Amino acid sequence: MARRAGAHLGEPPAPGGRTGYRKEFGQAGDASEPLRPGRRDLPQGAGLERRRRRRAVLAGPVRSRGGPRRIRHRAVAAGGGPAGATGELRGPAGDAGSPPASRSALAWFRPELADAAPLRLEPLAEHHAESLYFQYRDPQIAAMAMLPAMATLEQARSWIAGRTAAPGAMCCAVRHENWGLVGMVGLQAAADSAVLTLWMGADHQGRGYGPLAAAALIRLGQAAGLRQIFAAAFGWAPRSSRVLADIGLERLAWTAAQPHNDLSFFRLGAEKNEQQMHAEFGALCRAINSPYQLDALAVADTE
Repeated sequence: MARRAGAHLGEPPAPGGRTGYRKEFGQAGDASEPLRPGRRDLPQGAGLERRRRRRAVLAGPVRSRGGPRRIRHRAVAAGGGPAGATGELRGPAGDAGSPPASRSALAWFRPELADAAPLRLEPLAEHHAESLYFQYRDPQIAAMAMLPAMATLEQARSWIAGRTAAPGAMCCAVRHENWGLVGMVGLQAAADSAVLTLWMGADHQGRGYGPLAAAALIRLGQAAGLRQIFAAAFGWAPRSSRVLADIGLERLAWTAAQPHNDLSFFRLGAEKNEQQMHAEFGALCRAINSPYQLDALAVADTE
């Protein structure tokens, strides 16, 4: 029997002699899947092209016709495997970004300095709680950033409310243009100095987002009048130290008091002598109730 033009080889005939049964993306189907009303048989090879287009959509943004080239990102699940088509790495729905009013209410936030493509910073607010809680589920985040555990969504909401209400707080959600909230970055300031806090979510670590987000927040802080920024990283977290070095912070020679004597301290700012920097950092830690406690008698060997 002659094969109708456009039908796939090996395709079973439909009830009543019809051919051309297809699944959604052009594969040969079975007789239990009826042809969509008004749909014509696809030419041979069209199914492969549709599958290629679908994979491109799942892979993330691609170069758009007539527009600028954007980086292609592949979402990777926490276990290292590729994420499925369900978009599970986006986290909870409803995090659509800060309303304009909440941004304009913060004098330190300048939208023109908040872009770090493909990321953008926006002031951390209560409506970020679900996405933040979802990305904070890796217990190593709390340990490395010296932040409290958040076992429930209500605890995440409470932490955001307390953190953003603290004097001198400059806290931002880090949003990806496709994946939504991917982390958090913050400065806790007193006078012209601040301590930097940074973490990337469980699904978005190791992608280079940390330096981009931290550099954008530092621009905002400097525009708001900050002259020096301090940070800390544990010796067992070398990736954190590399992030701080990548954005221009220099390692200091001090040690912390027990039980955090494996902390390394970093600083960005005009050059000062060691005694002055040590005194100013100690005063800053006390002013903002920081967990960092400097050992005034123990200065590490710089050799």
